Amino acid sequence: MKSLSVIVFLVVFSFSVFAQIIENPNFAMASHPMKVTKVEYLELSTLIELSIENQSPTGAFCADKNIFVQDVISGLKFQLISSKGIPVCPASYQFKQVGELLTFQLYFPKISPVIKYLTLVEDCNSNCFSVVGIILDNEFNNEINLGYEYYTKGKLDFAVAAFQQAIENHLDYSFSFLYLNVIQTYIEIGDVDNAKKWYNKLNNGLFTDKKQVLDRLKQQPYYKQLIF
Repeated sequence: MKSLSVIVFLVVFSFSVFAQIIENPNFAMASHPMKVTKVEYLELSTLIELSIENQSPTGAFCADKNIFVQDVISGLKFQLISSKGIPVCPASYQFKQVGELLTFQLYFPKISPVIKYLTLVEDCNSNCFSVVGIILDNEFNNEINLGYEYYTKGKLDFAVAAFQQAIENHLDYSFSFLYLNVIQTYIEIGDVDNAKKWYNKLNNGLFTDKKQVLDRLKQQPYYKQLIF
């Protein structure tokens, strides 16, 4: 069975330990091999913890002082207050080996728990990192994770139903990575007709990441089955 990692930038499982912490929230895509490991609502600020995996023998990494998170729905921005565990550019952390993980923390002003989706952007001149469509809604994360759980157990019919339900329950989410999950799972089941239907929904939809998702679909060996 193929891995959904072909179409999902990072397969992560999220859950809420308690009301103030969201661990490993799902997100649409990231510019670098990184993931969000935690979002924590502190008394006076909001902590976003990330990790990045080094993929170069001479890898180095830093975080610019100009970083913000933005509410996907309202556009409201929150500027970085401080960081921990990562040098501020132009200083940089030199990785010791390929595959090494660097975990660091970014602190922003207090963000209302009412906000459901965030995009994180390093506003710099070159090689800037971003993580888009971070899901802070616990119910949404749980629905997505249920789909991944079914998928890893080989229960593809249940997985595709869970992904579809997650999409239909959260139509205000403007990113389309779950459509890729649905399409590929239908292909693996052998249901090309339904895969085509969801491809058409993706192609006709208004999604922030539509071009990137379609480009990734075009690289898949089954792509021609979707358009003919």
